Amino acid sequence: MQVVEIGERIKVRADFTPAGRIIPLMFRRGRHDPLRIRRINATWEERGHGSRTVYFSVSVENSDDVFHLRYREEDRTWWLDSLAMDG
Repeated sequence: MQVVEIGERIKVRADFTPAGRIIPLMFRRGRHDPLRIRRINATWEERGHGSRTVYFSVSVENSDDVFHLRYREEDRTWWLDSLAMDG
């Protein structure tokens, strides 16, 4: 498995539940077609300085690649941190 560091700001469509849970549904990189999230493999968070950062490992439709997303609550931005590719 090859991991590629990306560090790119992205647009994400997500549900924010009343209980504070974040569920990413799809995301888009630049002018590329949106990628629909098929499964959330893992999620974890860090808290500090009065806000939190939430991380997601997700699988998308029509691909075996795993994407690592990050949501920064303090400025409400989403980032694609890395991509793990098979092969």
